[in-house]
Amino acid sequence: MVPSYLMTNQELIAVVLQQVNRGRAAFNGGPLDCLPHGDPRMCLSCPIKLGLDTGFLRVAVSNDYIRVHGRANRIRLAEALGTSIRARRHRKSVFMTEAMVEFIDRFDRGDIPELIDDTCGRQPTLAA
Repeated sequence: MVPSYLMTNQELIAVVLQQVNRGRAAFNGGPLDCLPHGDPRMCLSCPIKLGLDTGFLRVAVSNDYIRVHGRANRIRLAEALGTSIRARRHRKSVFMTEAMVEFIDRFDRGDIPELIDDTCGRQPTLAA
């Protein structure tokens, strides 16, 4: 497999979408056809976070890990992604895959414009 840093945006998006769908499947979430759009300036609007959130699973993301509540949930997600659990201070998380880390880096730099929500940063317009 090609290292993620050598992938085109489309290849990287496809790999990350597969990984997100594996994570969703581990929690009985249906597969996504595409990653959600988001805002690079807000971790709550990250396409990986939005994609992994299911009716049962709620996550928070950083540059290289996914915070998940509950030991069983962390184990389940880590197994689905093929990564491991990381203990950091009092917060326990799941390491992201290499492709997810590369995706976050590019997305946060604005280098994946096709997934940036074009309404981000705009003031809402009021109906007349």
